[in-house]
Amino acid sequence: MLTDTPSHKQLRNIVAEQMRAAILNGHYKPGEWLRQERIAQDLGVSQMPVREALKELAAEGLIEHVPYRGARVVVFSIDDILDLYSHRAFLESRAASIAAVIITPKELAVIKELQVDVEKYGAPEFVSKYRELNRKLHQQIYLASRHEYLIRTLNQM
Repeated sequence: MLTDTPSHKQLRNIVAEQMRAAILNGHYKPGEWLRQERIAQDLGVSQMPVREALKELAAEGLIEHVPYRGARVVVFSIDDILDLYSHRAFLESRAASIAAVIITPKELAVIKELQVDVEKYGAPEFVSKYRELNRKLHQQIYLASRHEYLIRTLNQM
């Protein structure tokens, strides 16, 4: 449940972030139908920000709208996943090469700290924490590139 009363635009973004995280961490499973009413009730918001968040997640390719049925989490094929990882690897290497030239000592310190944390949580029983930290590590690297379109593209992937 959301506690603060952010503006409507912010609320949509908060709902989208929470739903994105729920999809990525497996709370919402591939193929699962997402009901606006239930999500709104679970998050303690009206259906409007949920509807807008669903549109955003559909644009990102995480969910799909099925006419007359609703929205559901996308089921990725093996080929989809292989394509996604190869595209991501290319874009992240591009961002890293740009960042390597302009990175600040402060940004580098954050990356080194995250790398230590990632290694600390490498055991199978910490897979959820490992994934979260690994994602943050990669984000810090491509954020250091300061290339907005590249950053936005990688965040959407």
